[in-house]
Amino acid sequence: MRTERTQIGTVKMLAGGPTPMVITATDAQGRQARLDLRDGPVLVAAWWCPHCARLLARSDMPGLPRMVTVWPQSGQTLKQALQAEQAMMQADGWRGDWAHGLYAAETVPGVDTVPMLLYLDHGVVKELKGEMMPAAEAARIIGGKAAFTKGVNGG
Repeated sequence: MRTERTQIGTVKMLAGGPTPMVITATDAQGRQARLDLRDGPVLVAAWWCPHCARLLARSDMPGLPRMVTVWPQSGQTLKQALQAEQAMMQADGWRGDWAHGLYAAETVPGVDTVPMLLYLDHGVVKELKGEMMPAAEAARIIGGKAAFTKGVNGG
């Protein structure tokens, strides 16, 4: 694990090792949740990340799967981080099941950047990174498992 100072002054812990098939996160009510990639892909994002914001603002994204919010600002509570993530997504026209807005401590092993779409391909954990995810590839990966859809006014 290492510490990295970002351009906006936050410090994030980056976990090494392989990305797990099951991500453990906490919801806004403080309940533990296990997101199993066998049940569908997961998008890892941070509300303050400009790359995440640009991905969410794209009008060609076909839908987003369950989400994990990571790397909060210093002193920020879980509730504040999730509210900020929700506000960013709503501003970009996304609507969906906010129960899937989860927060994974500060790290998900193997996740070293955001946004990152994690998915299984023939039993192997794979990833798409960055704001320039090809929409056709994201649609293929997400399939019919989108948790968030773009509203009429979005994008």
